Amino acid sequence: MTDLPPHPAIARVRAFLDDIEATDVDRARTHVARNARFVFPGGTTTSSLDDIVRFLGERYRTVTKSYERFDRIEMDGDDIVFCTGTLTGAWEDGVPFEGVRFVDRFVLRADRIILQEVWNDAGEARARRPTAPASGGDRALLAMASEIERLRDRLGKLERLLAAKGVLSQVEIEAHGIDDDERIPDEDPLGQMGDFLGADEEDLRSR
Repeated sequence: MTDLPPHPAIARVRAFLDDIEATDVDRARTHVARNARFVFPGGTTTSSLDDIVRFLGERYRTVTKSYERFDRIEMDGDDIVFCTGTLTGAWEDGVPFEGVRFVDRFVLRADRIILQEVWNDAGEARARRPTAPASGGDRALLAMASEIERLRDRLGKLERLLAAKGVLSQVEIEAHGIDDDERIPDEDPLGQMGDFLGADEEDLRSR
């Protein structure tokens, strides 16, 4: 059995979607009426095809539609076309996604699109997306920040130890916010400093 060709309204919608996916705005413009409107998730509304391409570029790094079916009805002389399917691609930060459901509703008058309304699950999918993998440079910066925090913590402990042994003046003790209850007992001071500095007791005694 030979498949029947799609209705002209469905063929028009499919051609328009293909041109938008290819970011061929000039060709996509041949499928729409002069005052066509486009409504996207979140209520974003525009009459500019350039806005559509820009909106998609801000939301996705790449995106492809896989169509499940097209349905057409006639209402008051206009063609109403629904297409359903899923989205596959990558968010703007490079994290991949797939299986995001969508529904597009088109209204065509005199064989030109006058309205497109879009619904999809992208919001829910974005909320569940994993964190983008850090680049080598990002990982290096994170490691450096972690090491700085570790050294700051050890320096603070060393200052409290020196203050407890009377090495720091009272003014320095107050400036560093060292309380009396943080003072360390007098026994084995060098051994305790070695613990903080990661050095051996003999190394410290020989200096």
